[in-house]
Amino acid sequence: MGTYLSELVSGAAPVPSRPLDMSAVAARGRRLGYARAASLLLMSTVIAGSVAYAAVSDLFVSQRFVTRPGPGAAAPGEADGSGMIVFAGSTEDRRGALYTVDPNEGTVTELFVHPDSHQLEHPSWSGSATRIAFNAFLPDDELSKASLNSEIFIVDADGGDLQRVTNDKEPLAAPAWAPDGSIIAYARADDAASWELWMVRPDGYAPHPISTRPLASDYAWGPGGHYLAFSQFMYAEDGRDLLSQAVFVMNVNNGSIERLTHGEGRASQPVWSPDGSQIAYLCDDGTGLDICMMKRDGSASYELYETIPGEDPIDPYAGLAWSPDGSRLLFATVGEDSSQLMTVDPMGRYDRPLGPPQRTILGLDWK
Repeated sequence: MGTYLSELVSGAAPVPSRPLDMSAVAARGRRLGYARAASLLLMSTVIAGSVAYAAVSDLFVSQRFVTRPGPGAAAPGEADGSGMIVFAGSTEDRRGALYTVDPNEGTVTELFVHPDSHQLEHPSWSGSATRIAFNAFLPDDELSKASLNSEIFIVDADGGDLQRVTNDKEPLAAPAWAPDGSIIAYARADDAASWELWMVRPDGYAPHPISTRPLASDYAWGPGGHYLAFSQFMYAEDGRDLLSQAVFVMNVNNGSIERLTHGEGRASQPVWSPDGSQIAYLCDDGTGLDICMMKRDGSASYELYETIPGEDPIDPYAGLAWSPDGSRLLFATVGEDSSQLMTVDPMGRYDRPLGPPQRTILGLDWK
């Protein structure tokens, strides 16, 4: 374990107050007419009807996505791209798979197919981009209390050397590799609606909780590995009525927690910019799920990218990821029959698709 993780605690410090209101987010960005799909609760969803990449391009050519300039020369303010993108999808015979995407060409390559899992989620590159952590749903066994058993796995960047990291009785989700590669954080279900934040070494040694706060199973490491951003559902005093969803930051060395977003809106899936100065996140003030941006301390929040309003406030997005140079944000829109990788710059300009539409995108990362 890294030295900065030696003093992890599970307690929660008092949450400070800031005069930042989600409902006051400035309406900037551009609107896309993507059809929407239902349910953020991926743990209870079994993806069916998946197709292999070789057939995707022809199959979905008629889908209703806004036409943007295709891959090629970069738009003004947009870098040519660097590193490699990974996303979780599925094959034609409904097995969970990982795919890589060249950010320059938009070409998609099947990297890995799990031999036993019907669904993979939340791939996360190691800091050196040599391995990928992900969670996979396995056939029911004696360890699982739920109808679906999800465990954490690691595979090499070339798709070889599959290793199982966890062997838990509860569903696990959303692994996130610490920047120094010493620890993998993940969400562990404690009931049907909330999650606890746990950590484990890549070799599976010493899984342990670092926070028993009820999370929403989405979080991200800060660049230095000293902080984790996450979101939490905020309920009324009776514990029943959902009031909002807010983004917090935890200092993993001392367990102190700072609240960054306020108000009655929903803020989720925070991701740090490579230099640690900004956090992008999904925001919803009741009119639909959009992409917002704020400074590291929660100030100067603004709406970066606006999507079509929807009837269901729990709009499924496959996550957000920054390009390694900080010039672009990667996200995935979810339509009626397919998903589309998209990139946009930190000012909400030059939005365009990356690669062909996919049947399923259940998590992504860019390193």
